[in-house]
Amino acid sequence: MKICRLTIQEIDDYQSDIADMLRQSFEKSFPNHRYDSMIFYDRIEKLKTYMRADKAIVIGIKEDNHLLGFIWFFEKVIPGGNVIHINHFVVHDKYRALGLGRALIEEVEKHAKRQGVSQIELFVTKDNVDAVRFYEKRDFKIERFVMTKRLW
Repeated sequence: MKICRLTIQEIDDYQSDIADMLRQSFEKSFPNHRYDSMIFYDRIEKLKTYMRADKAIVIGIKEDNHLLGFIWFFEKVIPGGNVIHINHFVVHDKYRALGLGRALIEEVEKHAKRQGVSQIELFVTKDNVDAVRFYEKRDFKIERFVMTKRLW
């Protein structure tokens, strides 16, 4: 297995793996929704646009000709400094509980330290209990709640 920063070409090469993992992530986080697979490919195109503008970094774990997991993040300015925001973080369901997620989050932490960024943030749905547990084990704390009101 190899952990590395992915290029736009590799995003293209692993497009079907990325789309499949995005689908898995969305289905885990929002189990009552159904998704057209095109939304995942559209998201990949947006990712490449962000990468071209140096506004996104993707670190992946590769083995043979497959992407086993990835973490997509960017740095943003907030009052008091910068923060790393994790946009998507997925390990393929066949490769979970093998330490791959831990390895990916550690790479983001190393990147943050190199950049002098002292905070990492992300959004996770409350129903994704496995993800919440994963982050809590790594000292992530709840600081804000997103509240919604469904109108229909």
